[in-house]
Amino acid sequence: MSLRALLLFGLLFLALMGAGYVIQPDPVRTSNAPDAFDANAAFARIERVLSPEEPHPLDTEAADRVRERLLIEIRALGFTPEVREHFTCLPHPEAPVSYCARVRNVVFSVGPSEGPAILAATHYDSVPAGPGASDAGMGMAAWLEIARLLSQQDLQRRVIFLISDGEEVALLGAHAFATQDPQMNDVQAIVNLEARGTSGPATFFETARPNADSVRAYAAGAQRPMTNSMMAAVYDLLPNSTDVTVLRREGVDIVNIAISDSWPNYHTPQDNLANMSRVSLQHMGDSALGTTRAFALNADAGSAEALIFTDILGRVLISLPEWLGTALLAISAIIAAAYFWTRGRQGRWRAFAAPLIALLVAGLASFLIGYAFNTLRPGMFWFGHPEATRAWTGLIALTALAIGLWFADKRASAPLVEASAMLWFALFGLAGAIALPGLSILDALAASIFALSALLAWRWPVAARFGALLAALAALIIWAPLFALVEVTLGYDMPALNAVLIVIALLPWLGPIARLQGEKPWRLPVAALGALALVAIGVAALLPSSTVARPRAFNFVYFQDALNNDAHIIAGPPRLPLPQEIAAAAPFTSRMVVPGDRYPSWSTSVPSANLPAPRVELVSDEVIDGARTVRLRYATNGAYRTTIRVPFSAELSRASINGVDAAPVLNSSATVDFNSIICVGRACDGAETVLVVNADATPTDWLVLGQYLGAPEIAAELVAARPSYTTAAHTGDIALTLGTVQPASAQQ
Repeated sequence: MSLRALLLFGLLFLALMGAGYVIQPDPVRTSNAPDAFDANAAFARIERVLSPEEPHPLDTEAADRVRERLLIEIRALGFTPEVREHFTCLPHPEAPVSYCARVRNVVFSVGPSEGPAILAATHYDSVPAGPGASDAGMGMAAWLEIARLLSQQDLQRRVIFLISDGEEVALLGAHAFATQDPQMNDVQAIVNLEARGTSGPATFFETARPNADSVRAYAAGAQRPMTNSMMAAVYDLLPNSTDVTVLRREGVDIVNIAISDSWPNYHTPQDNLANMSRVSLQHMGDSALGTTRAFALNADAGSAEALIFTDILGRVLISLPEWLGTALLAISAIIAAAYFWTRGRQGRWRAFAAPLIALLVAGLASFLIGYAFNTLRPGMFWFGHPEATRAWTGLIALTALAIGLWFADKRASAPLVEASAMLWFALFGLAGAIALPGLSILDALAASIFALSALLAWRWPVAARFGALLAALAALIIWAPLFALVEVTLGYDMPALNAVLIVIALLPWLGPIARLQGEKPWRLPVAALGALALVAIGVAALLPSSTVARPRAFNFVYFQDALNNDAHIIAGPPRLPLPQEIAAAAPFTSRMVVPGDRYPSWSTSVPSANLPAPRVELVSDEVIDGARTVRLRYATNGAYRTTIRVPFSAELSRASINGVDAAPVLNSSATVDFNSIICVGRACDGAETVLVVNADATPTDWLVLGQYLGAPEIAAELVAARPSYTTAAHTGDIALTLGTVQPASAQQ
């Protein structure tokens, strides 16, 4: 009985479990060269800006205080910052919603006084739930230190520092800079700094297309590169956004950098200075400094080339022309197919099917287990202890690979299995490259190594064995750290996808494993790995889905309904069970609460707090050129956010606030039946809104929603009962009021 194959499976499992340690940034330096980024100095600076650590959302007094302290730090560095105010509106690209607010961007620059520029961007506003130390205080800290260092150099292109306002609401500050600030016309490259957590490596996750200038600048400047073109390709498909979303322009180079680990702290009170990793700050600062220097010390190369790229264990960045990566995979697949066909007839089709069997088993088993978890423990079942789900998805994938080898049986020789696995590895890479070109870098290197060794094997047969092992190592080195990044960015909402990707990444190891196993039966590896997978599943089932260290988001919403003269406290959707402490504190039931909601919420009735809801006063309502023009004026009564909901039946054609266009984008896939015009912050009080609707539409009341930060005293008992394994997040606890505005046409 041979245990060598099982031992190799064990080593692969350890690589999957521990890959995250490989990509961790270097420790904070105890001393720095005069031109190097100083993380301790940067932290001390942002500590002064953010103290006393209070949430500072857009257009609030707290935001004013943070901005004033930020200006003091910038002036202390010898710069002359400007605060540029704009009232701006931006429609949501995927929903019939427009956001409007007054933003106050902080702008200063180094280098030449005019001409081509690099935009160094981040934001200073936070969400209402937390102080935003990492999101994006870390970005501010990095840019202030970088500005100090760049001011000591003779730059060919100036660097404009944009510390925007209103990013957390709807990217409003960056939108105002992009559309209303003439300096945007000089921008040739953008380096943006963001955070979706409080620790971990600073990864380069979004770029331009073509991307050659961006990738080369990053490669030239980043000391510990952490990136790959697959990340950039997949990010483009996700509904996420940063300031880059509204800043990007045709021909502008882009390097978007962010940290993502410890993301349970994201948009919560835990995003504080105590949890900000100075190691991450140093990595972000080093990466941004080197990249910005590479841009600013040179003229724009203007390359129209598209590259695929990846780091190797965070130590070196390799890149290839996009077309070459696809070509290498196609050539490798052809060579692997020819090599496979010449390895003998016995067991050929079993060997050919073995990788597909492994994929099918891994995908189906992980899907069923994930479905069971989601059914029995709704929500992010893996959130509290992702390492447990990492373990069982990895073990399911390894078990599936062993089952695939068992299916191939000893009738299929190890060289035949090896060739089949590499053929499928190249084919999967080629399919990914056709769908998303950036994916080709993940398989191109390993597939090319095997293809070369297969060619050499016709003259020196031993070359195939060594080439297969080198290809397997190359695949593991590239893929394993990627799984760690996928975990901290996407989690395990789709464990079947995670398991299938692990199988694909480890296909090159089928040959070396088959060689180690030799003629021995596969029952032991399959049984041992399957048993370990069951143990890992059992452990994951016993562990809580949220913990004090990784609390789940849980907000209270006090809802005051003037239409029905009642009030409720809302505590999330019924698809998520209420924490026992909350369920015991009040009689919550599932019901539709807010008009226009598509899904029910946990709700409990409470006495009215008699909040002074915002009013929207009718100024005029008249028919002009066949359209009804309704003029309204806000009286917010202290509401942080005021929303007017106009039914689709009114056929809204134009909208503006304070003369700024605010017409929502109509979307046929919208899941609501109304347009929402949202005004945020103090500037909304007294603002005038003009809405143009169809004069012949059936008259109806329009809803007015007011949002107040913080829950009223009536909710204090429930807020106090919130368990420690949950946390306020994003908007935090709020109060919501509902009223109406009646255009004159509705009163006729």
